[in-house]
Amino acid sequence: MKIPAKRFTSILGTLALIIASVAVYVVLLKPVYSGDPKDTKNPGVQQLRGEQKALEELKKQTKQTIEEFQNIKKQYESLEQLERFNLSLPDNEEIPTLINQLQNISQASGLKVENISLQKMPFRVNADKNVLQKPLGTLRINLQASGSYDAIKLFLEGIETNLRLMDAQSLKLGKSQKGGFNYNISVDTYFQGQ
Repeated sequence: MKIPAKRFTSILGTLALIIASVAVYVVLLKPVYSGDPKDTKNPGVQQLRGEQKALEELKKQTKQTIEEFQNIKKQYESLEQLERFNLSLPDNEEIPTLINQLQNISQASGLKVENISLQKMPFRVNADKNVLQKPLGTLRINLQASGSYDAIKLFLEGIETNLRLMDAQSLKLGKSQKGGFNYNISVDTYFQGQ
């Protein structure tokens, strides 16, 4: 073969190879790369990349939503604790509520309350002037009651577990003529001053 024929054959072979490469790209690779939007079984690479970006964005938004929910949950829990604190240490004496609580505790325990007297004690003020704290008021409740040993035990447990903060200060007992015991109980409860 002559040199021009070899050159022509080589150019023709190169041209055929280029045409074959373009044909393989158009027929085989391009459909796989770009995909058919109508064909859900065989999505293209670009479509998969788009779905991946959408899923990553969704994941990011979900994390933000979870963080916001956890912040709201923390705020709610702190409000719930504040509400519980306000119930255990009210802003004023709330004497009717206090009497009602003591009556419910005594009825549940089987203790018969015969007399209740209330005495307002002096306010406790924090000596440190830099602390923003309301003065603490104390209300002493003196009860005269009668009942069994189990009844007074249940009554003291009721005071201990009551939502309003109460401390039993003294308990004196004496024998009752009817059987059982007579009790003189002093209980302190607290409230926030103004």
